[in-house]
Amino acid sequence: PRDGVVVNLFYYQFKLDNPNQFNNTYGGLPVTSDDFGDEVNFTVDWQATDHFYVITVLGDLMPGNGAKQWVGASNDKDWLYAMLYVSFTL
Repeated sequence: PRDGVVVNLFYYQFKLDNPNQFNNTYGGLPVTSDDFGDEVNFTVDWQATDHFYVITVLGDLMPGNGAKQWVGASNDKDWLYAMLYVSFTL
């Protein structure tokens, strides 16, 4: 939209290579589905100066069957989050 500002929209589709190993590593409920979920991220990167950066992220993970199995079917709502990164380099 202007110099020093970059806007991005990302889409991710998360699949588990081995859902059974996911159980053994992280615990939780048994997982049989490889479909962990789909995620959309909206980011704004701002280079304020040559040394100062600000990055904001707004994300939404729509859990698939694997994620629902892991956390329990009663907890199948979207996982929403926001992040703010600030970076300063010399």
